[in-house]
Amino acid sequence: MILDLFLQHPWAYLTAALVGLLVTKLLVNKYGNGLSGIPGPALASFTDLWRFLDVYKRRPEVTQIALHEKYGSVVRLGPNTVSIADPAAIQTIYAHNSGYTKSDFYPVQQTINKSGKRLITLFTSQDEKFHSQLRRSVANAYAMSTLVQFEPFVDSTTTEFFKQLDQRYANQNDILDFGTWLQYYAFDVIGELTYSKRLGFVDHGKDVDNIIGNLEWLLNYAAPVGQLPILDSLLLKNPLRLQLTKWGFTNSSSPVAIFARNRMLARVDPEKLGDMKFDQDNGRRDFLSRFLEANQKDPEFMNNDRVLALTVANMFAGSDTTAITFRAIFYYLMKNTKDMKTLMAELAEEEKAGRFAREDGLVSWNEVRDLPFLNAVVKEALRCHPAAGLMLERIVPARGLEVDGHHIPGGTIVGVNAWVLHRNKDIFGHDADRWRPSRWIEASTEQKRRMENYMFAFGAGSRTCIGKNISLLEMYKMVPALLRRYELEFPSTDNTWHLNNGGSTKYLSFQTRDKVELVRAKDARARAERVETDVLLAIKPEHLANIISREKNHEYRKYRLKDGVSRLWLYETGSGGGRSSITQIAVIPPNTRHEPGSVPIEPFGIGNEDFNAGLKESKYGYPILELYELVNPVTLNEMKTRWGMGSAPMGWQYVASDLWEDRWGEDEGRPGKVKKLF
Repeated sequence: MILDLFLQHPWAYLTAALVGLLVTKLLVNKYGNGLSGIPGPALASFTDLWRFLDVYKRRPEVTQIALHEKYGSVVRLGPNTVSIADPAAIQTIYAHNSGYTKSDFYPVQQTINKSGKRLITLFTSQDEKFHSQLRRSVANAYAMSTLVQFEPFVDSTTTEFFKQLDQRYANQNDILDFGTWLQYYAFDVIGELTYSKRLGFVDHGKDVDNIIGNLEWLLNYAAPVGQLPILDSLLLKNPLRLQLTKWGFTNSSSPVAIFARNRMLARVDPEKLGDMKFDQDNGRRDFLSRFLEANQKDPEFMNNDRVLALTVANMFAGSDTTAITFRAIFYYLMKNTKDMKTLMAELAEEEKAGRFAREDGLVSWNEVRDLPFLNAVVKEALRCHPAAGLMLERIVPARGLEVDGHHIPGGTIVGVNAWVLHRNKDIFGHDADRWRPSRWIEASTEQKRRMENYMFAFGAGSRTCIGKNISLLEMYKMVPALLRRYELEFPSTDNTWHLNNGGSTKYLSFQTRDKVELVRAKDARARAERVETDVLLAIKPEHLANIISREKNHEYRKYRLKDGVSRLWLYETGSGGGRSSITQIAVIPPNTRHEPGSVPIEPFGIGNEDFNAGLKESKYGYPILELYELVNPVTLNEMKTRWGMGSAPMGWQYVASDLWEDRWGEDEGRPGKVKKLF
């Protein structure tokens, strides 16, 4: 009878059976893992789809911070996944030989070589014995004592970075996409360190071979898919795709892996490159040469695939995480000008004391490693904006885990999220959710040690990021050098960054809404020897003529001048018969600027109507109240030879105090220097 009913309505019974199986599976997920007593979102206890969707939305750190604030130190994020915010659990979960192994989240991030094999790295390995042996083989290459020998490699890229910024952006009207250029810099530094060869991002000012784009795509893929790792076996690493790669029908290798393979072949077997031209061994002991030395000592274990995997891991991890921290440092300093000034004062004091040896503005690790406020800024950036945006997953051993009154059975995935831990008010203070670098200076010795012990930006225990010292070396060398050379500011007050937790898998990146304006300064002393009420602007002769005739009563620019600027020194360019000289000084009202639609209709002025209608590229209009003609115009040659300017003015810059005194000065001496036109 039952068979007859089934034959009459097969789809109804099959549907009912499937629904029954699904309900049973969901109930087992919720109640069958011994986690039903742990609080968390209701849906998360039934299915990992909740985690997948939360990470896919790109802000899981916000979710996890809120959940721990609501539920406490232990939160269930999945049928078999628990997030832990108890600081004491770190030593248990991440300690050496703790028995907590990495989850299946990590193999999702493994790249594929030309033969269709996975490239297993220190970060993605789940085998603790393999990880320990691999780390021992190369650990010396990452020691800070070794990395200091790499300083010339960092300096080489920094010099080129500054050269490109000078040529493309400094004192010009263009706005710098600073976050992107910081990633170019970080990628090229790690290229120098690994292969003695930049990849070319800085030199060309673009994403070479879509390497960064491919990396962001891969990490955007791995972040959510890592929450349901079985999907990876059906997608990027399905057996058919890997076999087709092995046979040469498709290429599953990333652009970085291809670049790394070619650089390696240039060292070990250049004939395989054919007509491709690569520099061979240049005698510099970069990371690749050190890995190859390890290969010679133990070729059976440290085979060519593992050497390749190590270099690829250097490029992936060493570029993105460092770029994220660079962005955080500069973003927070630009948002908190008081801290920027404090750091600049510290650097100026060091320079005044003669502690910086180089004349080009670059600094050494030993010169800056102990600067108190620089240390505080770097630590606070790592605390407020750790690169890892998801918890570092581990599998609880059979003995289980006791946390804050909860028993977590063996086999459960657990982890700590640095974003959650770093906002612990018992450790970092009542304002742990705010940027305040001075906390590291004001803290007692005991409190400072406690904060440092619970910093989790580079992980903890045996799996602490092996590239930590590389990242710190870059930060401590580049941040002071850049701040001594340039001024940074947002072009407008609407400067909130947009975070993407997934744009770098477990890492966060940002894009400022209005990018960054870059102003060139000769050095820290040059910044002090200037007049901040007066700026120098380049202007075409025809526009200057309209100002002199009073047909034009506003000067329009794409950039926003700082509050307090009250005089524009107008450098007439040489085109159209101009004199390539500073010929006029225009007085403008300080703290007054117009935006499109706000310029008064009367009196009429050339360009006002178009500006109000939004037809100009310019974003800001500055009313001209008075105009003075210099009795002795400042020629371009005089600007270079007498006033220390390296090239013709472009964009805007502050007027040097000596030039201001010579051509404008105090009231009593001014009549012989300028003639008032109106």
